[in-house]
Amino acid sequence: MTRSCKEFFDKMPESFQKDVAAKISCLYQFDLGGEGGGKWFVEVRNGELAMGEGEKPNPDVTLVAKAQDYIDIAEGRKSPMLAMATGAFKIKGNMGLAMKLEKIFKRK
Repeated sequence: MTRSCKEFFDKMPESFQKDVAAKISCLYQFDLGGEGGGKWFVEVRNGELAMGEGEKPNPDVTLVAKAQDYIDIAEGRKSPMLAMATGAFKIKGNMGLAMKLEKIFKRK
């Protein structure tokens, strides 16, 4: 079980689905507040992955949540739809690309 966002992002390359991401070009920005939070970017360009801590300008999708809410969503313990409905999880930008994020990274 992941204990912090940093641990979660450090493990993300292990679950990257290069074949699924082959035709996707997107910059995702994560803005995760509270204890264990921070800012990370995930850039997917034609099957290649680049990611790191910090911000990149002009993201296609920005995901905003408290750190623990995001980890719970990413690990399947919390419904992203319910979290959005209650305001615990916000998506700004291209919703279609946001929905592809779940397919680009396989849950373990």
